[in-house]
Amino acid sequence: MTKRRTVLQMVQAERKQLPQLGGKKLYYQLHQQPAYSCLKVGRDKLFSILREYDLLVKHKRRYVTTTNSKHWLYKYPNLARNKMLTGPEQFYG
Repeated sequence: MTKRRTVLQMVQAERKQLPQLGGKKLYYQLHQQPAYSCLKVGRDKLFSILREYDLLVKHKRRYVTTTNSKHWLYKYPNLARNKMLTGPEQFYG
């Protein structure tokens, strides 16, 4: 059995218990096993194997809304809209 196939079987065994386990934690957990330490597969090699077999965990990107301008409360007008400011502390309303 090749080294790559052994690593894949170990990764699949770990992912059965924790399916969303990331690469760094997966490397740490595999590194604790005596069978993995005999293989001498480093972090970068493990990541290249995971990438090759599309086993890297894909994180979900969330869109963050920082401003909510569509509310029912009073909105103050923008007093500096048509003013040309050239430095700090020039506008006082």
